Amino acid sequence: MASNNSLLTRLMSLPGQVDSEDRREILREITDRMAAAPDRYTRKEMENFDHLLFIISPLIDRRMRRALAMALTKSNAPKDLVLDLLKYSDSRHIHILRRSAALTAADLMAIIREQIGRQAENLPLTDDLYPENRLSLPTSFLEAIYLLIFMEHRTSLKEKVPTKILAVLDRTVARFREQVLHDAMEEGRDKLLAARKEVMAKMRVNAIDEDYLSELLETSHRSEFLFALANKLECNGATLQRILNDQSRESIAIACASVGFSRNFFARMLHSMQKRNTDERFVLDLIAQYGKLEKDTAERVMRFLRIRISSVPAEELADQNEAQDQQSPQGFAQSSTGLQPESQFGLRRA
Repeated sequence: MASNNSLLTRLMSLPGQVDSEDRREILREITDRMAAAPDRYTRKEMENFDHLLFIISPLIDRRMRRALAMALTKSNAPKDLVLDLLKYSDSRHIHILRRSAALTAADLMAIIREQIGRQAENLPLTDDLYPENRLSLPTSFLEAIYLLIFMEHRTSLKEKVPTKILAVLDRTVARFREQVLHDAMEEGRDKLLAARKEVMAKMRVNAIDEDYLSELLETSHRSEFLFALANKLECNGATLQRILNDQSRESIAIACASVGFSRNFFARMLHSMQKRNTDERFVLDLIAQYGKLEKDTAERVMRFLRIRISSVPAEELADQNEAQDQQSPQGFAQSSTGLQPESQFGLRRA
């Protein structure tokens, strides 16, 4: 059963008076889980950062695997070793990147540098994100991700291949670095633009509803799903990522209840987010709680969250002008719609 100490249980058990100090304290605790790091929602240039990070990291990994597999084949490495390398599964280090909405950009880069170790000495010294175009990841992050993923593959291969083959792999990765990063960035940008274009078309005819979201969820159109969900919840992408990354799943329960999503839809989404069969009891308990959560109560939490986010000081005028100058011709600057990007939250693959 759900813990009586859970924030959701405490919220639902409170009496209905508006000015309860206990209620305000619980609202603060809940929205602490839901508010992204400040640089995620005050810098217009960064509105797609988490989304691109989520899309591009696996693309870099995939292209790197192909390059390494080619080098192993030419080096007459065992066939099974090559095939294992080509099999796609999330890199362990890619999961590190899934915490990005809860961290400032500098903190995220610090974690990546720590994981890389001595090799981080070769990375660019600047971690400045803001001069970058809103449809690109900063060069420093791209190179850090590339090295982070390679170090994981290198560690796994170190005990399986001779030192001379390992040296070949090092040279291969250095040779293909620029091409891999360029191609992954281009493909990631195309995916983001295509997903946003589809959802914008649905928004224009007011067609973002449970049926559309369910269809996206069931067909693993994750980018489209999260663009559409962010629009429906009226939150930015970094906040949505933070909500979805709350492992208690109470944040997403409150967000869904605030817009009147049915219990059946919430159950489908929750099942898609839980990867282990051992989570079944937890899922059933939360679905039962969801059925008891009043829409007015959930709306109060989301209003409190928006107030907290809006209280973050506005950017200086110079920063705002710079952001406007860097907007893309595709019209990505139209943030007034509430349409914002996704990031990494672990929906199950088809």
